[in-house]
Amino acid sequence: MISFYKRGFSLIELMVVLVIVGGLLTLVTVNMNFLIPSSRLTAGARAIASTLILAYNRAAVNGEDAIVSYNLDKRIYQLILMNKGKPDAYTPWTLPEGVKYLDIVAAGERKKTSGTFEVYISPLGIVRAHVVHLENKEGKRISIEVNPLSGAVEVKEGYQALDIVEES
Repeated sequence: MISFYKRGFSLIELMVVLVIVGGLLTLVTVNMNFLIPSSRLTAGARAIASTLILAYNRAAVNGEDAIVSYNLDKRIYQLILMNKGKPDAYTPWTLPEGVKYLDIVAAGERKKTSGTFEVYISPLGIVRAHVVHLENKEGKRISIEVNPLSGAVEVKEGYQALDIVEES
């Protein structure tokens, strides 16, 4: 007598398991949607901070100026490195969906709410003090501060004022 052993799962059993797993994943992703706007705001701020740090380091290594250009109307920013006196521009990066520039405040200048704003970073480590303010659709704000002496970049929650001491 020949005996056949049934091993494994039937197609119906596998389909039932996939439907259950799919349903659970749907519940998890729907319930986590409220975290996305805040995460996008933080990610956008950290990306700009990384670009500023890269510009600072590349200026020092290359011995030539680096420029970070912000276009407040188009929600983009761009790194431009000088190469033998000629600009070599990276492809611009766009802020994450739902994130916009609120304004940029720089030392010795009025608050900029539209247009283009450029920050030059010298190979000696000199950078203009400025704060970039971002806002998401929910009104949450985050600030990216650049220290003019050290080139350090900090990302802080909320709207932070430009805090530098200027000699008169």
